[in-house]
Amino acid sequence: MCNISCDDGEHGEDCLEKCSANCLNGETCDRFYGNCSYCSAGWKGPMCNVSCENNEYGKDCSERCSGNCLNNETCDRFYGNCSHCSAGWKGPMCNVSCDDGEHGEDCLEKCSANCLNGETCDRFYGNCSYCSAGWKGPMCNVSCESGEYGKDCLERCSGNCWNDETCDRFYGNCSNCSAGWKGPLCNISCDSGEYGKDCLEICSGNCFDGETCDRFKGSCKNCSYLWKGLMCNISVCLPGTYVISDTVCGSCPVGEFQDEIEQNSCKKCPPEKNTTETTGARSESYCIASCEDGTEFNRNSRTCKECPKDFYTNRSISEHCIMCPTGYITNGTKSSSCFKRQGKQWCIFPSARDFTKSASLPNCG
Repeated sequence: MCNISCDDGEHGEDCLEKCSANCLNGETCDRFYGNCSYCSAGWKGPMCNVSCENNEYGKDCSERCSGNCLNNETCDRFYGNCSHCSAGWKGPMCNVSCDDGEHGEDCLEKCSANCLNGETCDRFYGNCSYCSAGWKGPMCNVSCESGEYGKDCLERCSGNCWNDETCDRFYGNCSNCSAGWKGPLCNISCDSGEYGKDCLEICSGNCFDGETCDRFKGSCKNCSYLWKGLMCNISVCLPGTYVISDTVCGSCPVGEFQDEIEQNSCKKCPPEKNTTETTGARSESYCIASCEDGTEFNRNSRTCKECPKDFYTNRSISEHCIMCPTGYITNGTKSSSCFKRQGKQWCIFPSARDFTKSASLPNCG
């Protein structure tokens, strides 16, 4: 009689077909053709028995995948989720951009902190537009190599750092500068009158004709008068002296003189004037005749003069007349010693050789 409607979940001729289980919210299908009003997520078609195709998901497969699943895989057909996200994306459906400071697959990588001016890196590959000083590479995670510095390591060190050390990779500064250079980057030549490491040395000032010294070693091309040495900082041996070594001069001894500069020895005084008053005689005019005991050389008359009474000279002690000690007297002028009475006899100072009355007086105590 065919007068009974199909039960829920049945459809078709004699109600022999089973409805799809994919009608939305568990509703039953149409009892005539098995159609659903709407399909549950992941299904489509009138009877909701066709799986979503690639890049489709959701109710009636009406949603589209984000397109950001890793390796272009399709999303889950039910909720649109991805197993993993392509670089630059995150979230279950890979439809959320990486936050600042993140990059890569699922936004799991952290940007380098070396992008210029604190900018964030590219969210896909982690690249920076420009690198801060001291860094280079697309991701600004590579230190400058030796000899490089600055933004993106594009600057070159001066090459003038002390002992060929490399400069600071951030600002190009050197710890110290090689000879001839100064400034933080060692790229400034020494000023006139300076030389050496960091230009801290001062030229001797004795280069010929006021020229400045070499800024590297402090040397002069030629020296001014009375100076010698590579740096013109050694005085030549002047008259009255002779050369002992490159840096040492000695005074001419008594009886010799030197009237020229930079000589290896002194000249002896002539026999008739065979001595000098002191060392360091600068010409032959300083040579004098040797005066005997009891006399001294008079500079004005250029002759030997007798010591006055109560004065003496003894060549072993002095070339000049010396006053006798208190209480002592001489036997006249031209004396070489002094004497005094001590008890009942005389004593002598410093010797008995000119005391005419006796040559064997005791020394004064």
